[in-house]
Amino acid sequence: MKGPVDLDYKGLSNIGTWFIGRLQTQRDKDRVLEGMERLESASGCDREFLDKAITTLKKREFLLNNIHENSPSVFTTRWAMSYLRGPLSREHIKILMEGRAPASGAGAETSEPASMPALTTLAKAATEATPTEPATGPAEQISATSVPPAATSATPTTPRTSIKPAISPNIPEFFVDTPTGGGSWVYKPFIIGIGDIYYSSASLEIDTHITYTLGTEAPDTFDPDWERGFDLDIAPEELRTTAAGGIPFLKLPKTLAEPRNYATWGKAFQRWIRQNKPLVIYKNQPLKIVSLPEESEADFTIRIDEALREKRDIEIEKIRKKYDSKMATLQKQLIAAEQAIERESEQAKHRNMETVISFGSALASALFGRKSLTATSTYRMGSALSKAGRLKKEKMDVARAEERLQFLQNQITDLETRLNEEIDILTRNMEKYKEATRESLVRPKSTDITIKAFGLAWIPVRIRE
Repeated sequence: MKGPVDLDYKGLSNIGTWFIGRLQTQRDKDRVLEGMERLESASGCDREFLDKAITTLKKREFLLNNIHENSPSVFTTRWAMSYLRGPLSREHIKILMEGRAPASGAGAETSEPASMPALTTLAKAATEATPTEPATGPAEQISATSVPPAATSATPTTPRTSIKPAISPNIPEFFVDTPTGGGSWVYKPFIIGIGDIYYSSASLEIDTHITYTLGTEAPDTFDPDWERGFDLDIAPEELRTTAAGGIPFLKLPKTLAEPRNYATWGKAFQRWIRQNKPLVIYKNQPLKIVSLPEESEADFTIRIDEALREKRDIEIEKIRKKYDSKMATLQKQLIAAEQAIERESEQAKHRNMETVISFGSALASALFGRKSLTATSTYRMGSALSKAGRLKKEKMDVARAEERLQFLQNQITDLETRLNEEIDILTRNMEKYKEATRESLVRPKSTDITIKAFGLAWIPVRIRE
């Protein structure tokens, strides 16, 4: 699609039929009008009329100008909705090809299109293959020891027979044991597929087999809808080959009675599980931990939390060891400083008593002696002054010891603060490891899928009273 300015004048003047919609710019409108000026005689409209008509166009309105018509006209588009089921499968193509002769050689002419009945059948099947009503298949897993959900129940008026419907010996037939529990039961026919998938991934260290047992409703046309199927919580070897006595059977749909359908459905089942049953694996690269096959994300997260706690404890122990030697040295120095304070304080106390006694003796000798000043009193006074000087020195030693103690206590506090900060940083970094978990899908190859069983399964469903 080109804009008006992309076309030259000669091209515009040679256009016979115009479909003109809303134009975004005045430049585009002028270019169109210039090209249409030469058509005024043919269209019977002048430039002013066309200008006004184009300007007043609404959304989804177009101006049709045909040189073979007397005047232009404005028309409105309508919505067209097409109900398309999606890509055609091989079975759909077979229906379309009914009534067409196969090509006899490379130079053969193309045969006629598919007959109308084939197209009608395909259209009807495409419509019926996407019903609006919910599926009647089991909404959850069915096991031989659990009561099937209500979605698999039958009403008392549902047609049933005490005799198993006759089927071809070419159709593999299986029976599921009646679940424990009261109530009445009836066998309902389902399609069952058992596929063993081998998953392998060197990077994720995956090398395992998983067996899937799936069931689904009988299709009206085309392939069974495995998207609306259900998992059977039953081992393949637990499937019976004979029915339990006393349980009636529901009517067998015609599509399930046709042996050739099962070969086609089996191939479709293999394609479906290859495309829709990848193995989900979770991997945490920093911790080098990969989830186990079929391990849920919740269980893997629990394992990651446990591994993080263990790794955190190991790293914290390394940090503590780094600070242990420094802390031990400071603690020894702290003990020595406390002992020094105690020693210096005791010496200062003893020296204080000696000084007081010495001063008292000197004063008594000077005041009450026979002479006011003798050699003895002078000696005693000098001795008292000397002891007072030593007392001052002892008090200074105590003050220095206390300063030393305070310095060591501050160093220990700083060391503990740095230790706690490193532990906090480590903890925050460890929490980021949780966000490093990534999901990977291991998809099997076609050669890694083995269909162990595929066929008709009679599954007991409860009869609603």
